[in-house]
Amino acid sequence: MLNLLMNAPGQMMPVFELAALDAYKTLTFQSPDDDDENPADPSAATAGGRKVTTIHLTVAAPHLHPVELRKITSSHVNRLIKTPGIVISATRIRSKAMKLRMTCKDCFHIATQTISSPYGNTALPFRCQAVNPPTCSPNPYQILPDECDYIDIQSLK
Repeated sequence: MLNLLMNAPGQMMPVFELAALDAYKTLTFQSPDDDDENPADPSAATAGGRKVTTIHLTVAAPHLHPVELRKITSSHVNRLIKTPGIVISATRIRSKAMKLRMTCKDCFHIATQTISSPYGNTALPFRCQAVNPPTCSPNPYQILPDECDYIDIQSLK
C-alpha cells in the first residue's frame, strides 16, 4: 500500500481521504452514504456546527530521504518526494469552488457539477440538462454562489 502511495499519490490520496471520511462518519454515527443532497440526522456529530463532507490528509514520511530542489527531474513527476526548503512567500488564502450548484435562467432547472481535484477546472454546460428541456437559450446556467461548496487554497514559494 505504501508503494502505491509513493508512486501514485495523485490517485491514492483521494482513496485514503474517502476511507478517512467513511471512518469519521462511522465514529460520529453518520451514514457513510450521507451527502449534501441527503442531510444527516440532526443528532449526528458535526465539526464546528457544519457537517463534514471532505477530509484532507497530510502525509508524514520520515523514512523518505530529501531530494534537493536542483536534483528534481522528470522521474519525480507524480511521485511523492520530500524536499528541504524555506517558505519565502505565500499568497493570500482564496476560495475555490469544488461543487457547483447552478440554475437555468430560462426554465430554472437546478444542476450540480463536482470538480474532482483542487487543481482542476470545469466548464458550465452549454445546454440545459433538464430531462425535458424547453427551448432554453445557449449557455443558460448561472452559478448559485451560496449553494456551492468551497475549499481554501494557497500557493507557497
